[in-house]
Amino acid sequence: MKIGELLLQEKIITQEQLQKALDYQKENPKVRIGEALVKLGFVDIKTIIEVQAKQVLSDTSALPRLGEILLMEKAITQDQLRKALEHQQQHPGMKLGQTLIDLGFATKETVSNALGKMGHISSAPPE
Repeated sequence: MKIGELLLQEKIITQEQLQKALDYQKENPKVRIGEALVKLGFVDIKTIIEVQAKQVLSDTSALPRLGEILLMEKAITQDQLRKALEHQQQHPGMKLGQTLIDLGFATKETVSNALGKMGHISSAPPE
């Protein structure tokens, strides 16, 4: 289930707010709907993560990705994420968190905190 539908189902946002976020997204195609909802002030990142976490038991594809969390928290830029993903393609098997640390775009603490929010604390980069 998509995040907008989840937030509607939980009565955290209204249909009107979702529509405004969708309109914002049309004007800013690179912005994901969750980010649009946050930028418009309809919900905070913590709420998005909590609502998605409820879906984890039935649908693991509902988990936010590390890059999305770091972007929404403004811990990295879109350009840094793009460069890290390109680097990752050149180094198969390398995890995004470690790539961001190796490139100097994020600290171990920042990545570990984001992974913790995803429920993947055991996936934190090595010391």
